[in-house]
Amino acid sequence: MNPTKPVLESKHVSTITVSINDLPHIIPETLSIEGLLLAQNIAINSVAVVCNSKVVTKGLWKEQACVEGDSFEVFAVVAGG
Repeated sequence: MNPTKPVLESKHVSTITVSINDLPHIIPETLSIEGLLLAQNIAINSVAVVCNSKVVTKGLWKEQACVEGDSFEVFAVVAGG
């Protein structure tokens, strides 16, 4: 054993598969929608989210957990005239 390198404990993390804009992603099963967006480096202040064909209001993003098989569509919000 090399004493200069720390020994990392191996922890099993349960995962699920979801799709984001039709692409499969394997994620930890404990992620909320907000956590999913942040993990994908998506700017949460400028998007709208649809989960399984239903719009999810931003107020629910922290509460709503991602579930195996969820299908997300993420849309960039564009303002202008």
